[in-house]
Amino acid sequence: SQELQNSHFEVQHSTDNRTFTTLEKIAGAGDSDVEIDYAYTHKTPAQGVNYYRLQQFDFDGQSSYSQVVSVRFGDNAGTASIYPNPVSEVLNVAFGEELTNDATAEIVNQSGSVVLRTVFAEKSLTQEVNTANLPAGVYFLRIVSGNEVMTQRFVKK
Repeated sequence: SQELQNSHFEVQHSTDNRTFTTLEKIAGAGDSDVEIDYAYTHKTPAQGVNYYRLQQFDFDGQSSYSQVVSVRFGDNAGTASIYPNPVSEVLNVAFGEELTNDATAEIVNQSGSVVLRTVFAEKSLTQEVNTANLPAGVYFLRIVSGNEVMTQRFVKK
């Protein structure tokens, strides 16, 4: 909600959670008391588990790290499956086990913009997402539950 002396962020990536490389440097706002949304989309993640963190730099050179977040990419990503794919109107999401927390589900377009956001209730085994109003194209369904992030690619026809 507030930035003080924020020079920039570095989006960092790892496949082993030990060695991180910088994917992108994003300029900070310096000093700001208004909320600013920063975004970056990794267009070429590895299959399987990918680890991400932010390193935030002040103008004086000091820095700090965010918490590491893991994201699984691939046909069997996470513990959720989606169908039908391609989808016309309703995308079904089936979980391998009940959600232990409420989950946020976002549909992200290829530019990295969130075009739809909803909440899946705790203890769910299945959910439906209405995609009828989305234009045809390729999208990603990103589900965040606790510290787990599941991402699935789908096509809207």
